[in-house]
Amino acid sequence: MKPILLLELRSMIHDLRLFIFMGVIAVLLSVGAFVSSRNYGKAIAHRNFIQQNYENGLTDKCRISLEAGAFDIGHIAMKRPNSLLFLVDGGWKDYPDLSVIWLNNQKVFGHYSKGNYYPKRSPRTEVTYFGFLKWDMMFIIQVLFSFMIVILTYNTISKEKELGTLRLVLSNSLPRYKVILGKVLAAFSVINVTLIIGILLELLVVVAIGKIPLESSVLPRIVFFYFVSSGYILLWVLLSVFVSCSFPRSTTCLVYLLLIWITLILIIPSMGKVFVDKAVGKIPSEAEIENVGTVLDNELMELWRSKKNTGYRGGPERSKDDGHLWERNSLLYINEFEERINRFQYSVSKKKIDQLRFLYNFASISPAFLYRRISEALTNNGVEREYRFLTSIQRYRKELMDTFKELDKRDKDSPHLAFLPRYMSQKPIDPGLIPRFKEIFPSSIDLLVESKWLIALFFIEVIALFLMCHISFLRYDPT
Repeated sequence: MKPILLLELRSMIHDLRLFIFMGVIAVLLSVGAFVSSRNYGKAIAHRNFIQQNYENGLTDKCRISLEAGAFDIGHIAMKRPNSLLFLVDGGWKDYPDLSVIWLNNQKVFGHYSKGNYYPKRSPRTEVTYFGFLKWDMMFIIQVLFSFMIVILTYNTISKEKELGTLRLVLSNSLPRYKVILGKVLAAFSVINVTLIIGILLELLVVVAIGKIPLESSVLPRIVFFYFVSSGYILLWVLLSVFVSCSFPRSTTCLVYLLLIWITLILIIPSMGKVFVDKAVGKIPSEAEIENVGTVLDNELMELWRSKKNTGYRGGPERSKDDGHLWERNSLLYINEFEERINRFQYSVSKKKIDQLRFLYNFASISPAFLYRRISEALTNNGVEREYRFLTSIQRYRKELMDTFKELDKRDKDSPHLAFLPRYMSQKPIDPGLIPRFKEIFPSSIDLLVESKWLIALFFIEVIALFLMCHISFLRYDPT
């Protein structure tokens, strides 16, 4: 096997196409690192600006009263920019980076859909490939590295068939599996060295620019990314060698490989949108979303009118005599309205992300997209992060409500009718008592465990391709 390996390595190292690709990739990675650093800097500045505005607004409202702090400001749940943006973009521009939580939708009635979490684009109509063109390293590996492998290795076996040298090689006592293994390892080694140089170059540019902090906690994710990317490179090498084993002419191999490349990179990841409505269900239109609030309000108002025991008497002071009976009756329906609106908002948001998850599942038929999905999962990007963020928003909303209820109980002069405007504490409070949103990032090990089945499927595909190469080569008859 060693002579085959050395011969193939020598042949690839002297191939001008390899160095042309390496030069192009080096330029693209450098530009990508610059673009990612700039985007990260903008994301941090935007987050700080939004957060500071919220802090200032919350402080002003809390100086007025607890009720103003609860009702008169939208509470911000905002993502932390991912420091591995330069490795895996994760479609971060396709998702919103914050959610505005109103604890009283009555105050923003008719606009509540703007106060919740919605992906910016509909995957059914606008996103054909989840934003195809990107500047991250994962995109360059997924698209350009795979194309480079096709161009460099399409004639690994077929060329020797055409020249007749394969017959001479097989006339020796060298086992066939060593021949195929030597050719695969040679191509994999050369491309993998290019990958290592690319990752180091990307890290060097990012560190030199200095806008993206690289903490020790992200190093395991970079290592995970390298191993998965190496597996992806091996997959394309095996696929190319398999096709080269299967056909006698190099031009035929190249045509088939280009068709496979187009299918796996472009066509399959875009096909899921045809089936997504039937598989997951349609997302309500903006008009339907607005109509739900109106219908729900009318429904609850009818129930409220049929069960009230007394009429409105002019505010908290005049209603003390009967213990705020009218308000307590109405509060049941107002809070029910709030909860049902919140559940509806959540269901619409979740359905959009469910659609994206379906598209991810469908697109993962392609090993190329499966590689993307694993890379996003291991770096805490993509659709799974959106699910975690959406769940965190609901958790934060409950935390806010529990906190305001508890603070309201401390005021003995308050009617304690949470969350009814004018019937909660009118005293100022310390804004530091109000919880802030915290996005919880899973550890590297947790992300690896969550991705174990995707990784297992990916490497099963790699093993299957190697077996296909070996079987195809065994069937070749040099006579």
